[in-house]
Amino acid sequence: MEMRSLFESFQETQNKKIDIMCKNIEKVMAQTSTIKNTNQDIEKSLDFMTNELKNLQTKIEGLEGQRKEVVSQITKVEEKCELLEKSLKKTCIEIKFVPRAESENKETLFNYIQHLAQNLEITLHPSELRDVYRIPNRKDPSKSVIVVELANTLTKHKFLSSSRKFNKTRKLNVSHLGIKSNTSPLFLSEVLTANSRRLHFLAREFARQEKYQFCWTSNGNIYLFL
Repeated sequence: MEMRSLFESFQETQNKKIDIMCKNIEKVMAQTSTIKNTNQDIEKSLDFMTNELKNLQTKIEGLEGQRKEVVSQITKVEEKCELLEKSLKKTCIEIKFVPRAESENKETLFNYIQHLAQNLEITLHPSELRDVYRIPNRKDPSKSVIVVELANTLTKHKFLSSSRKFNKTRKLNVSHLGIKSNTSPLFLSEVLTANSRRLHFLAREFARQEKYQFCWTSNGNIYLFL
């Protein structure tokens, strides 16, 4: 009887262990099923994200292509604007360091140019002088510039070439504009666009560093000569 009791007790203990193992296995299987479903969801999410990334990359490539096209169009417009601005300025000269008169007006500025033409021995008809105006310089009024709009490029070149010729023997100064008792230096040059002024500045620096003998502008173009 004792052996039987022991066996039954052992069997009962084993059955309990088996029941626990079965329950654990069921839990593991349930967890495995959950993990499998979760992995499937993750795979679906990854596939969705991959597709979204591909679509986003396609859109970015499309936008990059559009950006390049816009940049190209802007460059073309800037080039056209530069050519148009050069065309508008091609008959203009500028005179630097002209002091401002107390009661200066348009007639005063026109008289300056007439006096300058006489001193440079240029015959200037009224119709050849389209406009004269001052560009203010807030930082330094003494460096204010007068812009002269002439009727044609021939008259413009007469002023520039005559001023260079004049400066070989004498030096142009403010008195040559008809402003008495002022012999401050006067500088004539053609009017350049903002881009050309920047290029001219860089060209002068390059000429100085590389020992170029001449750096000048003509019709809005910059030239260097050894």
